[in-house]
Amino acid sequence: MLSFTVNQVLKIPCDVSGGAFPTEYLITVKTGDGSVSGFISKELVHITGGDNKGYILGRVIEVQPQHITVQLPGSFFTIAAGRTSVSSGWAREHLQPVAA
Repeated sequence: MLSFTVNQVLKIPCDVSGGAFPTEYLITVKTGDGSVSGFISKELVHITGGDNKGYILGRVIEVQPQHITVQLPGSFFTIAAGRTSVSSGWAREHLQPVAA
């Protein structure tokens, strides 16, 4: 079973589309509890295919039994300071650790 630790860097899957400026993308992370959308610099988005899919890197800032909180880079519409919480089950299924 995948476990998470504070400061661990994770690949966070997202949908990618054009941003308001040529240097950014609009990304959407679909969590088990809804979606988080915002703008992020193109150099921080890793495109994984031609189907508007990719990932960004986030850092774990809190671990609780039922959820983890992740710091996301960029400017988001509905979350303060780029922090979002996801259920531990969703995180184990969708997030991938980045090798050191």
